[in-house]
Amino acid sequence: MFEIFVLYSCLLSMLVLFHLFVVFGARVGKFDYGGFVIGKLPVGIRIFSGLYILILLASEFFVLSKMEYILFGYEQIVNTVMLGMSLFFAVVMLFHMVVKNSWNRQIWAPINLVLMTASIMIYFTK
Repeated sequence: MFEIFVLYSCLLSMLVLFHLFVVFGARVGKFDYGGFVIGKLPVGIRIFSGLYILILLASEFFVLSKMEYILFGYEQIVNTVMLGMSLFFAVVMLFHMVVKNSWNRQIWAPINLVLMTASIMIYFTK
């Protein structure tokens, strides 16, 4: 089970770093958010990336709680949030699959599929 946790944490770290680059204005428009903007993304999308970072960090917090590294004794809340995160990653994966940009279909959709599967596996532990 520890291997799933490490995989989940590594993928989340990669996503957080990418979205930090987006927030600070990196020219990655063709690789994310449907590829509709070439170059630096607009301020609204960069703010949304910041919110997405907070969601990813909250997800990591609850995974650490589920693995009993922090926040002991809140199993019901943590299980509910982990199930919600699984659904969240499923919806994000579907969004990445329906856009025309091939980067979203070939890179971001599989990453979200792995995150969804890992969060489901973590949900069913213990």
